[in-house]
Amino acid sequence: MSLSFDVKGGEKLGLFNFKKKTKEKTTEVSSYQMMSDTGTGYYSWNGDIYKSDIVRSAMRPKAQTIGKAVAKHMKKDADGKLMVNDDPYMRFLLEEPNEMMTMQLLLEKLANQLELNGNAFALIDRDENGYPVRLYPLVGTQFRLLQGEQGTLYLNCFLLTGKQYTFRYADIIHLRKDFNDNDYFGDSLAPALAPLMEIVSTTDQGIVKAIKNSNVIRWLLKFNQVLRPEDIEENTKAFTKKFFYRKKLNLEELPV
Repeated sequence: MSLSFDVKGGEKLGLFNFKKKTKEKTTEVSSYQMMSDTGTGYYSWNGDIYKSDIVRSAMRPKAQTIGKAVAKHMKKDADGKLMVNDDPYMRFLLEEPNEMMTMQLLLEKLANQLELNGNAFALIDRDENGYPVRLYPLVGTQFRLLQGEQGTLYLNCFLLTGKQYTFRYADIIHLRKDFNDNDYFGDSLAPALAPLMEIVSTTDQGIVKAIKNSNVIRWLLKFNQVLRPEDIEENTKAFTKKFFYRKKLNLEELPV
């Protein structure tokens, strides 16, 4: 695995190790801030968008449907025609891309990241002969595209664990959605979802408040004759005791 200067020799990234093999000076080309970053106060509703039941219920059917798809690797034969790569190493890779995931789980994870952020990343881990042996999803708070002095592109990422790594872009599977403004990354969904999440949050709070106040009964008791204050209080208590279950209802007495 060829990595740039940011990766320490033998440092662990999740379940696997990477070894530093190259050292090349790089310059930043482009960067992308992920929506999963909640530490910057990016969202005024003060929460992770995936915590919303509406957002999750909308994403779940699509992610599960994509997870059921059968992944195939296509290659060209000697005549230049496309054919399915049925080599054993590729068949095993597409069935179990890493130690903790099946291909269905990997596809669902990438689909969720793509819907949330407009971008999804997976790292191709290769053996000493350059053959892919594992696929790992990369979930972070920020991704930057770097270019080396020799023109090689690298992907610098800040993972949720707080660690920073840089990988060759050629070893990255990069899925993009709403590919419009940025030359390298898909557009963020945050500007479009921010007003919606404000409305959802306000509506939910209003419903909860209305439910909490629904057990309060406000009523007026009118007397047709002039009574002394002590008689009004006595008649009010008698009326309440007769027509309401005070132990079960939260009453607000407003005698007139």
